[in-house]
Amino acid sequence: MGEGAVFAGMTREELNSQYDQRTLVPDTGPLFDMWRQESEATASRVGAPRRLAYGDREDQFIDFFATRQPASGVHIHYHGGAWRALESRDVWWLAEPWLAAGFHFAAVNFGLVPQVTIAEQARDAALALQRLPGLVAVATPVPGAELVVSGHSSGAHLAAMAALTSVDHDRPLSWEPGHVILASGLYDLEPVQLSSRNAYLQLDRDAALRLSPVQHVRHVDARVSILWSRNELEEFRRQSWSMAAALRERHVELVAVQSDASTHFDTWARIVPDLLR
Repeated sequence: MGEGAVFAGMTREELNSQYDQRTLVPDTGPLFDMWRQESEATASRVGAPRRLAYGDREDQFIDFFATRQPASGVHIHYHGGAWRALESRDVWWLAEPWLAAGFHFAAVNFGLVPQVTIAEQARDAALALQRLPGLVAVATPVPGAELVVSGHSSGAHLAAMAALTSVDHDRPLSWEPGHVILASGLYDLEPVQLSSRNAYLQLDRDAALRLSPVQHVRHVDARVSILWSRNELEEFRRQSWSMAAALRERHVELVAVQSDASTHFDTWARIVPDLLR
């Protein structure tokens, strides 16, 4: 490492900039407002979702949209927001193409940092996935259905922890995913712990390693799509490559896709139509 370097030859200031989306998108407010407006419009078109509790806290629930098509599966999604922003209702706008393709759509809500720790978020993510089969059976039976698990940004980290590792699972999943889609995520928290983000994440090195899915990938029979944009921060691109390499080492069926999405925030929207073909 060079003088003052704290990770991969980067100084702390350089590392901080690699985890700060404001260096590329200075104001995300209008974008998040648009997501909320599109989510409300989606609910007005397809109907409001059912709320399914997966835990005892008020923030532990799934917003469940039932498809009107013959059901072929369930898609469960974890929202982003740097672990400290947004909620499940902000990603309702993702549901419509999946509903049209015959998938029920489930958006996971969970507590946000600092009201909960990132470790508690990871446990919530695992708990929601563990309890999904029973919740779906109550909502609508889907015999022989495919399970799709996805997440964007920090939600991709949570989706990876829940679907691709055994961390926080006290028993094997009763419904293994057929497809896991991870968009523009962070999968190695060691450098994140060294950056300014740790001011609110409050991780020590051991916790960062325990909560890094790249360190705990298990073999799964699911196909895994790793998505990112050529236009996003270098560390997000590097982390995507690292996660793809870890999955290849476990002989997981992998599709790694770098898109020309304009920013980190539209990687998901740009690629989903191709995934549904």
